[in-house]
Amino acid sequence: MQLGEFFFLGLEDASAHADWAIRRGVRLFLLFSNLSLNARTLESSIGAVQSMSAQHGVDPAIFGIDQEGGMVRRVKEPETDFPSAFALASLGEPGIVEEVGWLTGGYLREHGVDIDLAPVADTLFWPEDEAIATRSFGSDPKVVAEMAAAFLKGLQRAFVLGAAKHFPGHGHAFMDTHLHPSLAPQDEGFSERFQRGLWPFRALVASGVPIIIPSHVRYPAYDPDLPATFSRTLLEGFLREGLGFQGAVVSDDLLMQAALAPFQGDIAEAAVRAFLAGCDVLTIGPDKGRQALAIHGFSLAVQSGRIPARRLEEARARIGRLVSSVLSNRALSAKATFSSSQQRLEVAKRLSRSIVRVFDPNARLPFLVPPKGKVFVVEEEPSALLAEVLFQKGLESVSVGFHRTKEGMERGQAVLVRMGTPPRSQEVRRCLEALEGFSVGVCVLSTGVITRPLPGFEGGVFVWVGSLTPMALDATLERILKVS
Repeated sequence: MQLGEFFFLGLEDASAHADWAIRRGVRLFLLFSNLSLNARTLESSIGAVQSMSAQHGVDPAIFGIDQEGGMVRRVKEPETDFPSAFALASLGEPGIVEEVGWLTGGYLREHGVDIDLAPVADTLFWPEDEAIATRSFGSDPKVVAEMAAAFLKGLQRAFVLGAAKHFPGHGHAFMDTHLHPSLAPQDEGFSERFQRGLWPFRALVASGVPIIIPSHVRYPAYDPDLPATFSRTLLEGFLREGLGFQGAVVSDDLLMQAALAPFQGDIAEAAVRAFLAGCDVLTIGPDKGRQALAIHGFSLAVQSGRIPARRLEEARARIGRLVSSVLSNRALSAKATFSSSQQRLEVAKRLSRSIVRVFDPNARLPFLVPPKGKVFVVEEEPSALLAEVLFQKGLESVSVGFHRTKEGMERGQAVLVRMGTPPRSQEVRRCLEALEGFSVGVCVLSTGVITRPLPGFEGGVFVWVGSLTPMALDATLERILKVS
């Protein structure tokens, strides 16, 4: 019995692994960064899998990718270097977000990708949220709804299917579900926040989003034991009956720790429980061994009757409609005209410059970097990306932790105090106090969700960029540094 049709698998490679998956009936493939994706590798990987499908005499494969913009971009070429959702929303123009959706979708469509697992429809209720952060369009559900719908519209114009994530809202929680279980705080304001967090999903359902991805967060007020991915109350009750969603529910990667933890790491049990709860398609990242365990366990559950035939047919019908939409888009896109690589690059550069916000009451920019060309970066963890962008400008990055603020600095030195997500406000304040009276040029560089100077901020420059991407950092450094 071939039951691979219910799985969305990441590829370890586009040869032996793809052949193994196709033989098991898998048609949906998710492209991860392990394939070193760019225009060439994207096309070669997709081409190889499609050729294999033809050799086996089966229908063409369908491809998806996570290409949100900002820090979540599986393809990291300059022409795809668009700012984060949070940064784009700061411009206050849904038309710009729609354009980015269209440009992103156009790139994917040109290179053979059918589905973009975006937009993020989570409302950022807590700035300490380490998982969503700048992936969200913001803390106002109405703004998130408007911007997410605009991004979806852009993808639709480019004949790419979008996916709203992570229902009913990952922004209620703090922890990164890739790494550990995550729980939505059950304080007295939770119920009201929960209802507000549904607004973006309701707007996207009204806009015709074909896919919704549930979160691996647990919401005890509605399901005391299991994350949303495994909760019939949330998927069948709130999503299907409450919001009227008729499309396909596609799980987030079941290899994430928050998905495996309730089942003691048993990927097969996680797959079966997600399917029974209402996930029509089961996503598993590029790990052939655990994919095999999941498909085998799923098959046993079907054979034993644990997964009823009615549930299989229900999911199969939704997948069929999804596939039909993909094939229709492929046919329509053959006559479409998309932007050029150069046009995408120019828009990415323009937007990266426009999101930079400089709070400089004393007008002391740009800093003059001493002849040694050293820039001290005070940060919680060294950012290889920031170091690389500085290096490309002929500057040496010396990264020190918050507790070693003045170590190795010299008078007149340029110092960047990088504030990411979650924001380390107390550490930044202590750092600024330690630098008080020390003759250095200080710039607090926020690459996260803090968009204004800290209360009582003095003695330096505060710059917000809100997008930790090469182009955004390059635009920022052009504003604040001048090499001697």
